[in-house]
Amino acid sequence: PIRRTTQKAARGHNRQAGHVERSLILVTTTFGRPGQPSMLGYLAGLLARLKRFFWVVVEDAAAPNPAIAALLNATGLPHAYLAAGPTRHKGHEQRNAAYELIKRRNMSGVVYNMDDDNAYSPALWNELRKVQPGRVGVFAVLMDESGFVERPLYDARGVFMGFDASWCQYRRWSSLRFGPRHFCVDMGGFAFDAQLLQRKPGKP
Repeated sequence: PIRRTTQKAARGHNRQAGHVERSLILVTTTFGRPGQPSMLGYLAGLLARLKRFFWVVVEDAAAPNPAIAALLNATGLPHAYLAAGPTRHKGHEQRNAAYELIKRRNMSGVVYNMDDDNAYSPALWNELRKVQPGRVGVFAVLMDESGFVERPLYDARGVFMGFDASWCQYRRWSSLRFGPRHFCVDMGGFAFDAQLLQRKPGKP
């Protein structure tokens, strides 16, 4: 089941020399655990500095958590808070619920999966806005303290050659634990134009 609480309207138009920056649609899947409020509070602090964005938070549960709803409302940030599940299966159903909302409301902008347990560079947001209409963007992701960076690979001519990512290689821990992915990038390693959802019939 999918349920949601009330939603706040998007805000913050930033015009520079007649140019309007692309809006960001940030999708966060979450579930109840001791660190959940502080994780969402950290993300809210990052987003408080941004303009032109909408935050979709989806709880892995049968219904929204009133305490989390109150926390999100207190931030004053433009958001929607939904619940889907419970599933506890890597956030797949919850992301699909967010994509359904984006598609149903015919939202425009760049969609990015912003996990609640990651850290984010301030430079990321402007890079996300560079994703062109109808396109997908892929980004480098620093995975852990070892310094390993998952990234797309290009040759000297700028032609895409593949990915250097733990999801691609059977001997890396991500593939060994969860199995390889056809598009082997981290959930935080790509973004896409919201209008691509409209091109796919039925549910995302």
